[in-house]
Amino acid sequence: LLEAAFGARAAFFVPPRDRVSRPALEEIRKRYAGVCMSRFPHGLIPARLWPRFLLNKRNGRMTMRWGRFLLVQHPGVDFSFPSVRTGADAEEALDSVADALVLPVHSWRFFDDKGRAVKSLLDPWEEFLKRLSGTEGIRFTTLSGLADR
Repeated sequence: LLEAAFGARAAFFVPPRDRVSRPALEEIRKRYAGVCMSRFPHGLIPARLWPRFLLNKRNGRMTMRWGRFLLVQHPGVDFSFPSVRTGADAEEALDSVADALVLPVHSWRFFDDKGRAVKSLLDPWEEFLKRLSGTEGIRFTTLSGLADR
């Protein structure tokens, strides 16, 4: 359905409610270039990958290859809330990441029930993105762009 609607196949899978079973992950690995979650439970990743995963985590790396498949971890906060973008969560996320920071956004929060933009939420989001884009060493990409690296 998504491929028909957008004219392209999705490269990444982001599980609803940030949960996926081991058998589901095996199917995801067959169909996608990667998966993005806030955390990867112990039973989800093969034991042979845990030493590298833990080392990456200690070093602030949010991406890890599993063969050609890319595991991407996001900070688990919704950046559509102004308090998150301006508070300790944003600063901690920006300071602790060495390779990629995924900015989870529930975009529907920026619109009212009639589909009109809520400027009091959308304008601060735009300012946050402008601040990030003006920061040395930061570049924006899609999850697919991460998979291509």
